[in-house]
Amino acid sequence: MEYLIEHFQKNVTCYYNTDKPNITLHLHNHLELFLFLQGDCHYFIDGKSYNLKRGQLLFINNNQIHGPTLFSDEVYERFSIHFSPQYLESLSSEKTSLLKAFDEGILLTQLTEEALEKMIYFMKLMIHEYQHPSFYGNDLQLSSLLTQILLLSNQSANSAEEVSDSRLPQLITDILQFIRENLSSPDLSLDYLAQHFAHNGIYLNRIFKQSLGSTIYQYILLSRISVAKRYLEKGQNVQNTCFLSGFNDYSNFIRTFKKITGVTPKQYIMTFKKKR
Repeated sequence: MEYLIEHFQKNVTCYYNTDKPNITLHLHNHLELFLFLQGDCHYFIDGKSYNLKRGQLLFINNNQIHGPTLFSDEVYERFSIHFSPQYLESLSSEKTSLLKAFDEGILLTQLTEEALEKMIYFMKLMIHEYQHPSFYGNDLQLSSLLTQILLLSNQSANSAEEVSDSRLPQLITDILQFIRENLSSPDLSLDYLAQHFAHNGIYLNRIFKQSLGSTIYQYILLSRISVAKRYLEKGQNVQNTCFLSGFNDYSNFIRTFKKITGVTPKQYIMTFKKKR
């Protein structure tokens, strides 16, 4: 999906499918609500990999590296809705924030069967309206259905404990932690990791890709851009952000940021300057 973050200011993208995805770890410039229905799937998000079960709901923010890994040809079925935080703010009231679960850092929750039936019903209606817009009132139909979906999502997140079921090998967990702790160092690389963990770099890359569907180099770049986005949202200028996130070449930082996010760092700042 090609997008710029501005496209999600007043619009929503949503889909339902059972196609095998192009598996790769990635970042969005928007929020995502992801409902899992079936499949032999481990889902990586925020440094953990979850063996998903039917009816589990993921709240994915615009800075979290995420993506599925499939372990069989079993049907992989899910719903996904993407939207900007600004759009949800416009639908929220003074008493009720539709961003509640995202703001509280809730990552994953299990829906009850009753809530799951309602969620599937609302999502099917919304996707039909999105794909086959009504001649009259399409915008209000979409916003009304999205409001119902987010209300149900936040209510379910309040009433259910986060399901923690990380399935990453210990060596991968250790590598992820080491990357997080050394991300600002421009020396961080596959060779650097191989030396630290006393393993051949080719071996480390192979098991990393088997577990996460991404090379170590790709993951380091995604992690640095994820951190860079956070710095920019907090008001850091582009030059400081470049070096704080581990890049030692300004031009390379600009190119990498745009390649991953679809916008330049300055465009990203402009988009978020009015963010709450």
